Amino acid sequence: MAPKRLVYSSLAILALVAFLAIQPWFEVKLATGTDLLIEGTAVYPAIPAALFVDLLAIALFLYLQSRWGAVFLIAAGIALAWSMVPPIAVLLGADASALEPFVAKSTGIANWVAQLDEVVLSHQSTFNGLAAVVLAFAITLLQIYTALVALIRISKKLSERSKAKRVKPQLELEKADDLDHSLWQETNPNHK
Repeated sequence: MAPKRLVYSSLAILALVAFLAIQPWFEVKLATGTDLLIEGTAVYPAIPAALFVDLLAIALFLYLQSRWGAVFLIAAGIALAWSMVPPIAVLLGADASALEPFVAKSTGIANWVAQLDEVVLSHQSTFNGLAAVVLAFAITLLQIYTALVALIRISKKLSERSKAKRVKPQLELEKADDLDHSLWQETNPNHK
């Protein structure tokens, strides 16, 4: 793949992951008059995850231009393990104010945190990070692509080396013949 096309595809992947990562993937609504229902997969945007994918894409580009494959694979492995942790900075049980603007928009209750005991009788506080899943998928695709490019490069290098090994003895024989012929001509200038 040409470097320009690689840069453009990396930027497209980054834009998609960043767009998905900054979306608040949850919904707030009143189930009954006093029961607030919160459904979704991530309360907080996962902007750090998107930035980490950015760094990995840059590392992939540098790897394809040089030979830092081990560095990229280690970084991708760390990122893949880290992305399995839901990217939620504030859990609902610890700080309900993170949802205040969304609750105000959905329910019309402006000061929701102050009226928490009166308004909310039960709430759901378990969330999984969709952005983490997207991040893991993007990193996995980058790893697969890196492995394929590495295999193609290795096969090309091996074929070039085998060709060079086959051509090298022929070149050495031709050089030896040329050397013998030139020595013979120097010692016997009258015979051609």
